[in-house]
Parts: sequence; C-alpha cells; structure tokens
Amino acid sequence: RMSFEPSHPNPTCAALLLLSGLAACTQSAPEPPAGTTGAPAATARADKGTRPATRDQVDPDGVVRRGKPLGDAKQWPVDEVIARASELDGQTLAITGEVGAVCSKKGCWMSLDGEDDRQIRVTFEDYGFFVPKKSPGMKAVVEGRFAVKTLDVEKAQHLENDRVEGTSEAPQKITEPKRELTLVARGLELRPI
Repeated sequence: RMSFEPSHPNPTCAALLLLSGLAACTQSAPEPPAGTTGAPAATARADKGTRPATRDQVDPDGVVRRGKPLGDAKQWPVDEVIARASELDGQTLAITGEVGAVCSKKGCWMSLDGEDDRQIRVTFEDYGFFVPKKSPGMKAVVEGRFAVKTLDVEKAQHLENDRVEGTSEAPQKITEPKRELTLVARGLELRPI
C-alpha cells in the first residue's frame, strides 16, 4: 500500500508520484543559494505591502521597499523632472524626492513634492502594492513610467477627497480639469530623512 503526500515540495514530482505510483521521486526542488533563507529575495519583497492591510510593513533596516527592485538607471531629482516634463513624457525614469501626500484611505498613491507646490502623483503598477500612511516626509526613489496627463474634474475631485479622508483637513473644491504629472511605479524605496 502506497501513501501520497500532496504537499510534496516539487509539484511536478507530486503529479508523477500520483500518476505513476512510484514510491519515490528522485527530482528535488532546486536548492537555494548558500547563505540564503530559501525564499528568493524578489518573492519576499513582492509580498510586502501588497494589500491595504499590510501597507505599513517596513523592512528591519527602516526602509519601505515595494514592487520590483530598483535598477541602476540615472536618478532624476523631482524638480528637474517637473521642469522637463514635456520632454520626459512617456519615458521610464527613476525619480528622487520627498513624499508629500499619501492616499489616506488605502495608501494606493502618493506624491513627490517639488518646489512651488508642484508635484508628481505616483501610483503603483497593477494596483500591486501600497505605502504606509506615515510616508509623508520620507525620502523616496521611485521607478516607473512618467506621463503628463489631464484629469477631468470628477477624477481630480476624487483624488483630492482621498488625500484628506480621515484627516481634519477639508478637501479643496476642484472646478476645472487639472494638468497632472504622474508616474506609475514598478518599484520604490522610502527612507526616513
């Protein structure tokens, strides 16, 4: 009589065991590199802050890491991107700056603030991660596709309402379409200043 363990570490082996009736499987799951804990870093990173309920997770070193690891691309200061917005529209960029506002409802967007009340609104690729509500004032590096957009009044008002929800601040009344600089981030790091 043969027993079958459905939680075999290698799904291919588990299926072969079931179909062939073999008592053992010689193929094993790949071993993690020496000195690692077994879970690939990208997988562990990708699991952090993937739901509003886990948005406040911070790495042990105090850094908030979300999405894909940052690449080696040139890092643009937020004010330079704002000044060259039309030229940079549609490009993939890494932008540095200070976090201004964060969606107080879920942490599903944030802004990078520049001089003279100018900003870039940052959303997250595929709605795939969220940032802590306490992020304002942190130093950010965000990487993703930059764009210049025009928001209709309804969308602009919705974002303004999200910005102040749960605070004592009243939302500003939006009465006309708004030009907005945006970045859809595939990865980011936030650090205390």
